[in-house]
Amino acid sequence: VFDPLIKELDTKVAQLETNAKAQHPPTRKELEIFVWKCGRVVRLLVKPEASNAREIFWSECKGLLKKCLVIEKFNPSSFTAEAVRLDIVENDLLEMLRQLTRYTSQRKSGRIAAPDVVQTLELGEARKRKRETEEEEKKQKEKDDAWQKRRDQKFNSWAFDQMGSKWDDALSDAEEECPDKKKNGSCAYGRQCGFCFRE
Repeated sequence: VFDPLIKELDTKVAQLETNAKAQHPPTRKELEIFVWKCGRVVRLLVKPEASNAREIFWSECKGLLKKCLVIEKFNPSSFTAEAVRLDIVENDLLEMLRQLTRYTSQRKSGRIAAPDVVQTLELGEARKRKRETEEEEKKQKEKDDAWQKRRDQKFNSWAFDQMGSKWDDALSDAEEECPDKKKNGSCAYGRQCGFCFRE
């Protein structure tokens, strides 16, 4: 299934690149038909009804095709303009086909493992939410770590003055008289006075 699909996708990419080089942009109608045909040919080559593995691969392809197609309205047996997204241009289609080619090649080589179940919108949303939550937690952790580091630096340097010395580094006189006794004649602090009751 991979080889014919890669060959077909390469052909479509070459067609679009030739049109781009010739500076011949397609009309909206031509673009819609081309997008629908791309979706149809992928669906026909994958044949999701043939086996569970093919159905799983088709669900993966739909994840990339939805960049240009409205998958819910896409019908491979009949063309409808509503099945093509309104906000796309030729470059979007070209990028989507290149991504699908790369993805198919990586699935073929085994660099990307096949999922165990059919990929649904709910599974994709759940994975996206989980990824976003993990990224938010990582950013919050980095932010908290940076804040903690700044706080630690601030408090580590807080005890030092401009000279880099601590407030209690200055030498004091061991025989210094109690300031309260000196001023009032008696110490009001009693046994709690550090001057009167030195060890």
